Amino acid sequence: RLNADRPESRAALGNFFARQGRVDEASTQLNSALVLDPEFVPAYVNLADLLRAQGRDAEAERILRDGLLKLPDSAALHHTLGLALIRLKRNTEALAELRRATEQAPADARFAYVYAVALHSTGKTEAALAEIGRALLLRPDERDLLVIAATMRQESGDLGGARSYAKRLFQRYPDDPNAAILARQLGALP
Repeated sequence: RLNADRPESRAALGNFFARQGRVDEASTQLNSALVLDPEFVPAYVNLADLLRAQGRDAEAERILRDGLLKLPDSAALHHTLGLALIRLKRNTEALAELRRATEQAPADARFAYVYAVALHSTGKTEAALAEIGRALLLRPDERDLLVIAATMRQESGDLGGARSYAKRLFQRYPDDPNAAILARQLGALP
């Protein structure tokens, strides 16, 4: 409260209240952060998340679209909107927003991972695998991308590709028991 003139402080206080279940106070603080700085992306994302937790995804969509009017190149806003649209069962729109997030922040492995999972879950496995491959060029040691690459390759019947990714995962993370299990299951380790 000492730094209530800063949007970061208002957002932090809003998140604190949200964790305590004090939803109205959280909403007030996050909205105050946006009044202080209408281009403060974390406030839009956190306010949308607060609304999501209450099952108010349509309102979250409105907040995120308001943010995108001010910040059309914000990868975080496109990503969060894509997630909201998935929950609203508007997959075509969701995929477009998730793709836009990866275009705006191509090195963000989390955005690529979520986009690939969304593509895969809508039956676009080849596009999902292409997205993972693109992301791994930028982040070759990213654990989650290696895991999903191995599992999707296995599911699509490409056991050689699955083994290759599993072996790479294990080589990068030899102390990770889950990496060892996956590599052994796929025959990438003796």
